[in-house]
Parts: sequence; C-alpha cells; structure tokens
Amino acid sequence: MSDSTIKIKRSTGTTVPEAGTDIVIGELATAMDSSGNGANNKVYLGIQNASEGTTAVAIGGKYYTDAIDNLAVFKTIAVDGQSSIVADSSTDTLTITGGAGIVITTNDITDTLTITATDAGGTVTSITPAASNGSGTAITTSGTITVAGTANEVETSVSGTTITVGLPDSVTITSNLTIGGNLTVNGSTTTVNSTTITVDDPVFTLGGDTAPSTPDNLDRGIAFRWYDGSEARLGFMGWDDSAQAIVLFKQASNTNEVFGDDTSVGGEPVTPLETKAKLHIGNTIRLHGLTTGANRYIDLTCSPTAERTITIPDVTGTLVSTGNLTAITTTGTITSGTWQGSVIAGQYGGTGVANTGKTLTLGGNFTHSGAHTLGLTTTANTSVTLPTTGTLATLAGTETLSNKTIDGGTF
Repeated sequence: MSDSTIKIKRSTGTTVPEAGTDIVIGELATAMDSSGNGANNKVYLGIQNASEGTTAVAIGGKYYTDAIDNLAVFKTIAVDGQSSIVADSSTDTLTITGGAGIVITTNDITDTLTITATDAGGTVTSITPAASNGSGTAITTSGTITVAGTANEVETSVSGTTITVGLPDSVTITSNLTIGGNLTVNGSTTTVNSTTITVDDPVFTLGGDTAPSTPDNLDRGIAFRWYDGSEARLGFMGWDDSAQAIVLFKQASNTNEVFGDDTSVGGEPVTPLETKAKLHIGNTIRLHGLTTGANRYIDLTCSPTAERTITIPDVTGTLVSTGNLTAITTTGTITSGTWQGSVIAGQYGGTGVANTGKTLTLGGNFTHSGAHTLGLTTTANTSVTLPTTGTLATLAGTETLSNKTIDGGTF
C-alpha cells in the first residue's frame, strides 16, 4: 500500500473558508486564529449542498474542544416539593412553562431565558388584617396598612422596611396586670392607689435592700394620715433613730424622714400606748405627766437580777389612791416619813385611839407577856393615875413595894 497524504487548507485568521474557492466538496480547511493563540480555531469540511454547490461546515477545532471541556451538564434537575427531572437520553427536552402572572422570554442570540412575575397573579394585590378579637377590611396594593399602638401602653415606629413595636417611657395600664416574674422598681417614688393590699411575705424590710455601712440618722416605720374631727393629722409608729427606741406618735412632724411628736412635753412623747395583752419591758417604764417641770414622772423598774422598785423622784410628791385601793395585804418596812392616815387598830399594831401631843392613850387593855422587863422610867416628877376601881396585881409570886406610901385602902 502506498502512502497517502491528507492535505488541509489553512488560513491564519478566523474567517470561514469561502465555498467553491477556498474549499470544495471533500476538502478540509482550518482557520488557525494565529493572533488569538488558536482560541477560535475551527476545522471545516466542504460538503455538497442542495443546489449541488459547496458549503463549508465546521466540524471541530480548539474552539469546540474548549467549549466541551468547560461545559457543565446536569442529568437530574431537582425541584423542591416536586418530582425530579431526569435526562434519559440526549434527545430529552426540558420545557419551562409559564403560568398565571408568569411570563417566560428567550433570546437565541444571547442564549438567555427570562422569567418575569406580573400583577396578574405573581404580586400580592390585597391584605386583610385579622386579630384574635376581630378582623378588618381588605387593603389593596394602593392602600396603606397602619400599625397603631394604644396610648400610654404601646408605641410603634417605622424605619425603612422595619416596623418596631414596644413600650413607651410612661406606661398606663387601665385594666388588670399580672406579672409572672419578679418586679423591680428603680425610681424615687412609688405610689399605690389601692383600697386593699395583700402581701404573702410576713416581714417588711425597711431602710434599703442591702446592709448599711454608715448611719443615715433617719427614722424607720410607718406614717399614717387621719382626721381628729377638726383638722388633718399625721401619725407615726416605728423606730426613732435619735431616741434609739420604738415610738408611737399620734400627732407627728416629719422633717426629711426624721419624725417628732408635736404633742410632746419637755421632750417626752405623751401619746398613749394601749394594749390588752402582756407588755414586756426589759428594764424601766417611765410614766410622765402632762405638765412641764423636773421629776414629774414615775419609774417602774423590774429586773431579773434586782428587786422590783417603784421610784418617785419628787420627794414632795404624794401617792394618792382614787378609792379603789381598799387594802394592802403585804407590806415591807417603812423606814421614814410621817403617818397621816386614819387610826390604826390595835390588832394591826396601832392603839386604836387618835393620840395627840405626847400622850399615849390605849383604847383597851395593855397586856405584857413573856419574860421581859416592863419599866416605867421618868426623869422628873411624874404622876401615874390608876382607875378609881380595879386591881393592881401580879399573876403569881410575892412583890415588894419599896419607898412607897400607901394612903388609904384596906389590907
């Protein structure tokens, strides 16, 4: 077999070979694209056309091989919520169909496909507002949706495409409000206009939520308003910081949370404190009068380690019974003072007679019992007067009368 040579006509540009001149039926030709480094290089074959002329048909070249290398082809097209599209053969065709409000356009020159939604159905044309307690009227695309809050309860604002719904700085709730968590109020004044308040916590803490480290010299307690029939009054009960005591003022003054008693006398509060239960005082109860002056009080002292004492500091004062004191069943020792009461009967240690001056008068018999000396001693002339009748005798034994004169009588 002799060697055969296939000749291919060529050109350095990219122009398609001219049929009948550059290429005839059965010949091959190539446009090399020298200036483009062969990027658009194509190989042509001369074929016979219907009019028995020659036509140059591209059958290959670098231009096509590069296109094949960069061609991304999917065999399966998956659509969310729909069945997948699978290419079973090279003759399968993918058809894209438009619907209501969807327009599909193609361009075979630019090889593009465009999908466009129209107002016919691809765009929302109306919205009907609805809520848990009602519904509204449909709003078309030419209408306006207004998001409005309740005055002093909810406020709204719009920035671009964002609607913000929140609480205003000052909130007013006209109906019930239930808070499922903790409530913290960081303000200077809290006012509760309620006729009934119920608190489960058995203890109120006054003076702050943290332990103080320095004294503030302020009182702690509860102030209350009342009317005495002629004018309004302010009362207070609680801890008096300056007195370091629990106080009750029915008519109080308040100076920057420091309370005083407007009805005080001499610096002492006179508001009555009444209780029908036991009142336990650890040391001294001071009973103060309603008039000014020193020592106008009585101290009642009862200490577990000392005797119970009633102290009347004014030595010129008087202990008076209103008549309800009918008897003193047990007494101690009266060490000083002058008895100015009624006559004390003999069975209670008295004479039963109102004695005056220096005379001692017995209202009954004088009985001396026991082995004791009974003497009558005088320092000057003294008369002893015996009754006109009666007997002067001893119970037993013999007695001697010495230095005496018996004048009269029978022996």
